[in-house]
Amino acid sequence: MQNHLKVGLALGSGASRGMAHIGVLEVLENYGIKIDYIAGSSIGAVIGALYCAGEDLKYIAKLASKIPTKAFIDFSFTKNGLIAGHRIKTFLNNLLKNQTFKHLKIPLSIVATDLISCERFVFTEGYLSEAIRASISIPGVFEPYRYGNRLLVDGGVIDRVPVNVVRQMGADIVIASDVGFNGGSFKINSFFDVIIRSLGIMEKEIVNTRVMPSDVVIKPQVDDINPASFEQSELCVQRGKEAAEKVIYKILSLTRLSKALSI
Repeated sequence: MQNHLKVGLALGSGASRGMAHIGVLEVLENYGIKIDYIAGSSIGAVIGALYCAGEDLKYIAKLASKIPTKAFIDFSFTKNGLIAGHRIKTFLNNLLKNQTFKHLKIPLSIVATDLISCERFVFTEGYLSEAIRASISIPGVFEPYRYGNRLLVDGGVIDRVPVNVVRQMGADIVIASDVGFNGGSFKINSFFDVIIRSLGIMEKEIVNTRVMPSDVVIKPQVDDINPASFEQSELCVQRGKEAAEKVIYKILSLTRLSKALSI
């Protein structure tokens, strides 16, 4: 008897729009699809870590919609970013109960971008809050995160949807959840909006020039959601559910084939 094929999930960057990943995960759970590996960039790292730690994602979505963005703002006194990031790291550490990668129920990789080597850096050990703090460090908004001799920023800069990372973890079937910018418009009212929009355009161009080597791509329709605010978190979750439902039978056919091959 052969072992069944392993299923990996790549959760992409997209700021608050990444709450749609929760809806995607709910649908996969509802259809009994077991996820063996997860890799995440930026908000995908946050949702991936919470899911792998066994946290209640419905509660997280409701919590996110009620916490004002300013609660995470601690202004930096350096020239490397507007926000120091200490508050959000403390919040994440409390939310994840000071857990490390070795405590997780599902293997997880968290992607960041190394400004010094100009390469992808993948966390697979250490404290989850530290890896997430690095992966969500939007350039110009958060101070880059110093990790040894590395200077790390948002994982989405180099790898918007870390499909190759989850494939390298051992996944045979890879599902990609892409909540990044794909066009559309929203009101630009702040410095943060300008940066997010600009990075989104750059990421979109990079994605357009690459072949995403996933077996299934789930693309929630969240381009109209302001990525700087979590007020519409529950709407994002719903959009994630709708997008996952559209491709669920393709996913089921792949996983059923996997089970048939294991007999």
